[in-house]
Amino acid sequence: MEGNYLNINPLLFSIPIMLFIVAFVLLLYYTYARSVRLQHQLRNRYLTNLEEERKRISRELHDTMSVFTISLKNNIYQEVCLSDIKKQEWTAQIIHFESNITDLNELLYPTEIIHGNLYSALDRLSSLLHKSGKQVSIYNTSQLTLSTKNTIHLYRILQESIINIFKHTENKQVILSLQEEDNMLNAVLSYPSSSAPSNYEHKETRRGQQILQERLSLVNGTRSIHWEEGIIFERFKFGKL
Repeated sequence: MEGNYLNINPLLFSIPIMLFIVAFVLLLYYTYARSVRLQHQLRNRYLTNLEEERKRISRELHDTMSVFTISLKNNIYQEVCLSDIKKQEWTAQIIHFESNITDLNELLYPTEIIHGNLYSALDRLSSLLHKSGKQVSIYNTSQLTLSTKNTIHLYRILQESIINIFKHTENKQVILSLQEEDNMLNAVLSYPSSSAPSNYEHKETRRGQQILQERLSLVNGTRSIHWEEGIIFERFKFGKL
């Protein structure tokens, strides 16, 4: 009897060990997948709250300033000490101020992204920047229909990148090319530069860049920057949208 026990195939002893290892690996994978899913949900929630806050600020700014400017214009027209010319001058200044507030609202929360229209939102951004002496030339061959969620992410990624170019370089002109490929959107920002790009684009300490990277991860996007014959190309590839 003792001899038969000793002759048992060693493989039988390894089966429980193998099952334990498999169970342990599955537990590790489940824990990792759960952690990734929670991080994804937290990023999504944070960025959603960020957009809602921008929308709220934009709405309150519009409502508050509308009441203020209407009241101010009425007071000017009723002021007997002012000549008609002065009243017209003051009114023109207020109208100009209202226009600036409208532009600011559009930068905070463009109405086009609510309806999932990325392309008209980018056209509107180009028009707003043109008022400040910046030029964004847009070449679009894409006709992809995007959800509101993806539209917001893509618009904010491109908006942040375009404004960063104007903020951190001396360029006043940028070209944005949009192309559709296999139900995916490719975007390329290009602008002249006498040298390779600085490392400002990838500084993790910049909050704007951190948010940009978070948005990229939520739309399966990648970003690369390279310099070629005096032109810097900033390329974005977005996954299935």
